[in-house]
Amino acid sequence: MEGRIRRSSTRISFTGYDILDYPALSPPERTEATTTELVRSVEDDDKQTTPRGYTKREYFILISLCLANLSDFLMYSVLAPFFPTEAGKKGAGSFEVGLIFGVYAFTVFVCSPLFGKLIPIVGAKVVFLVGSFVGGSTCIVFGFLTHLPSGTPFIAACFAVRIVEAIGAAASSVGAYAIIAKTFRHNIATAFGTIEIFCGLGLMIGPPVGGALYEAGGYPLPFVVWGVFTILVVFVNFFIVPHDRDPDHRTGSMIQLLKIPPVIMTSICVLVGFMGISFLDPTLADHLSQFNLTTTQVGLMFLINSGTYAISAFFWGWLTDKFNIPKLLMLIGNIASIAGYLYVGPSPLLNMKSSLPVTAVALVMLGLSLAASVLPTFNEMISAASLYGMEESIGTYSIVSGLFSGLFSLGNFLGPTLGSYLAGQIGFDWTSTLFAGMCTVVSILLILFCLWEYRCGGERRVPRQFKKNIFTIQNGDVESEERKPLLT
Repeated sequence: MEGRIRRSSTRISFTGYDILDYPALSPPERTEATTTELVRSVEDDDKQTTPRGYTKREYFILISLCLANLSDFLMYSVLAPFFPTEAGKKGAGSFEVGLIFGVYAFTVFVCSPLFGKLIPIVGAKVVFLVGSFVGGSTCIVFGFLTHLPSGTPFIAACFAVRIVEAIGAAASSVGAYAIIAKTFRHNIATAFGTIEIFCGLGLMIGPPVGGALYEAGGYPLPFVVWGVFTILVVFVNFFIVPHDRDPDHRTGSMIQLLKIPPVIMTSICVLVGFMGISFLDPTLADHLSQFNLTTTQVGLMFLINSGTYAISAFFWGWLTDKFNIPKLLMLIGNIASIAGYLYVGPSPLLNMKSSLPVTAVALVMLGLSLAASVLPTFNEMISAASLYGMEESIGTYSIVSGLFSGLFSLGNFLGPTLGSYLAGQIGFDWTSTLFAGMCTVVSILLILFCLWEYRCGGERRVPRQFKKNIFTIQNGDVESEERKPLLT
C-alpha cells in the first residue's frame, strides 16, 4: 500500500517508489547510500512518467470533463455582450455591474479550498456533478431576474444568484481537477491542456453566440439555452464519471501543502499567469479604439489572444508529460510574456508608436507564452506534493485542486480589477509595462529557486521528510532509524 513500508528480503518501497537491492554495508555507509538511492528513485520515477495511450474509459471521462468545462465557461461568459445594457435599464451603474462580474471570480477563490477538503468525504464525482447542476440551474434563474423591480431588488438578486452560480462553478472545477489528477496520473498536463482548449472555446463562443441568442429571443434565452445544456451534460456525466472517494475520509492538509517550497514557487507562477491572461479583458478594447476597428474586428483581436492560448494548451501539456520539464516551460513562458507585454502597449521604454500589426503579433505571443507558463503548474504541484511526502490519494489531489482553482480565480479577479484601475490612472502602455515587470520578477525568482533546489546543477535537494526517515536493511528486514512509520 502506498505511504507504508513494504517488507521483503532486500527490497523496500516508499510512497510507491521501489529501492533496489543493496549489498551489506556498514551502518554509516548504508544510511548514506539508502538516502541517495531513495531520492534518485523518486527522480527516476518522474522521468518515467511519460504519456501513454488512453483507455476507452479514460477517453470517455476526458470527453465528459471537456463538455463540463465548456458549459461552465459558456455560462460565465454569456452575459458579457448585453448584460451591462440591460442592467443599466434596471438602475445598475457601471460600478455595480463591475462588482456583479467580479464577485464571481472572488467567490470561486474563497470556496475552492473548502471543496478541496470536502471531496475525500463525499467523492469528487458528487462535488463535480452537484456543482455543475447548481451552476446550470442558477444560470436559468439569472435569465428571469429582469422581471424584478428596478434598483436595489434587481441588483441584490443579481449578486445573490451570481454568488450561488460561482459556488457551483468552484465545486465543478475543483471536482474536475481532482478527477484529472486521479484518472490521468501519468498524463496530467496533457489532459489538463485538452480541457483548457474547451475552456478557451467556451470563452470564445460564449459572447457571440450569447449575443445572437439575445437578439433572437430576448434577455432570458441565452441563459435558458446554456443552463439547460449544462444540466443535460450533468445527466450524461452521471453515467461516465467514476465515483472515487477515500473510504477513511482522509482529507489533505492545505497547511502542509503550502509549506512545500516548489508548491509556493508554482503558486506564484499560477497567480501571476492568470492575472496576465485576464488583464486584457477590460482594457484591450479601449486600447484598440485608436485603430478605428469595427466591433467584429475588435472581437477578432480578442480571438487571436484567447484562440492562441487554447490551441497551444494541448501542445504545452503534451510537452510537459513527454519530457518532464515543467519548470523549464514555466520559465520560458514567463520570459516570453515579458516581450509580449512590452510590445502590446507598446511600452514607453521601447520608444515606438503603437501599430495594429505589432499589437496582433504581441497578442499571439502572449497567448503562447501565458499558456506555457501556467499549463505545467498543476502537474508540478501534484509531483511536488508527492515528492515531499504527501500521500498519492484523492485527499492530496483534491487539496491541490482546491489550491489551484483558488489561485486561478484570484488571478481572474485581480487581473481585470488591477488592470482596469491602472489603465485608467497611468494608461494602457505603462500598465502593460508593469505586467512585464511582474513576469520579470517571477522569472528571476524561478531561476533562483531552481538553482537552490538543484544545488546549482547538482543533485536535487533532499526534502526534510527524506532526511528524517532513513532506512537500514538488516537480516532481510527493514527498520526505521526512528522506529516509527514514515507517514504519520
